[in-house]
Amino acid sequence: MMIRSISKFMMMVKTIITNARRAEILTPMKQFGVDEVFMDECDKKSKEASDIIAKQKLEYQELDIAYDNAYAKRDECEKNIKILSNILKLHLRDNEEIANRIGLYKPKKSKIDERIDQMQSFFLAVIEEPNLINELSVYKITLAIIEGYIADIQEYKELRSIVKSEKGQAENATKQRDKVLEELEFYVDKIRTIAKISLADSPQLLEELNVKVK
Repeated sequence: MMIRSISKFMMMVKTIITNARRAEILTPMKQFGVDEVFMDECDKKSKEASDIIAKQKLEYQELDIAYDNAYAKRDECEKNIKILSNILKLHLRDNEEIANRIGLYKPKKSKIDERIDQMQSFFLAVIEEPNLINELSVYKITLAIIEGYIADIQEYKELRSIVKSEKGQAENATKQRDKVLEELEFYVDKIRTIAKISLADSPQLLEELNVKVK
């Protein structure tokens, strides 16, 4: 069932269940098993579907928030490494040995997890060059600042983990939603099928159950 049609489907279900309880519609259908007990089951399944639909919507809202937080932190980390890299390219323009040792000119990794590890390794490599750290003070870059960059990387990793968790929960909620909608659709199909049999001579009543009459 397409996402955009779910709300219309639920509105249709509500109308069918409400109309099916009317005596002139329900009474003829009782002989085929569509009675008050069955209608109560329909109400229960409809309520369950509504609850799961709301839960699924909430899960995706939380996933969107998790993505936004992770993207914001990613951009911050990329900004940090760009600042430090540009300063180091200036400072180490005549020191190829250290530049290579810290991986200053390594190409940017395209995969997210690999890029995260690359940024972290770069910052750690800079910290392992004590003389370089001292020299960077002229650019107002201190050990504490680079350690802050590393902390941002760790936070980005944690936010990525949250995204993966929220994504799993959202996907599971979607599966639950689809399952309950299929079950609810069966209940509605049963009402309409039995109505076609028991109300064959009452086209107006059939139309109230969303049954097309030729």
